[in-house]
Amino acid sequence: KKGLEKEIKQWTVKGSSPSRGFFAQPHFVEGEPIICVTEGMADTLAVAAWSKLPTVGAAGAGNLPKLALQLEATGVSVENRLFFLFTQNDGPPKHESRKNFERLRQLLVKRGARAFHVSVPDPELKDIAGWLQTHPDAEWPPEEVRARLGDIGSAEPAASTHYVQADGCALSIPAHIT
Repeated sequence: KKGLEKEIKQWTVKGSSPSRGFFAQPHFVEGEPIICVTEGMADTLAVAAWSKLPTVGAAGAGNLPKLALQLEATGVSVENRLFFLFTQNDGPPKHESRKNFERLRQLLVKRGARAFHVSVPDPELKDIAGWLQTHPDAEWPPEEVRARLGDIGSAEPAASTHYVQADGCALSIPAHIT
């Protein structure tokens, strides 16, 4: 009974590891020019719903650099793709989120991608999900994203992918899956 008093923070299946998988839409990375990367489920869902762009989330900051390695291992090229890395405001002394997002950025750039950090607009809030709760009418894209679009010119899903939002579904999904 003693162990039941603690809240379960992470679920795993025997023999599995959260570092081997990424949630939300990792299967869209290959077909899209712009990808958002977040840490944690709440940020992943918030950014995906807000941006309507493919969004990939890692289960914890320590798993972020593994995304570049996992994409390479599965043969998914990140070359010429634009990644927006939504860091969290985790303060001193560790700055774990920022350090791991920076390592991911370095790995992606080394593989030919363009990758940029996107900060939480309010330094008092921990993450983008918290900021979006306090700013539900915030328009996409935020200024940091708009400033980095360069020759792409738009932070919208690729024209080749038509997304729809099913009733009761928080995220947009492709209209056709092949």
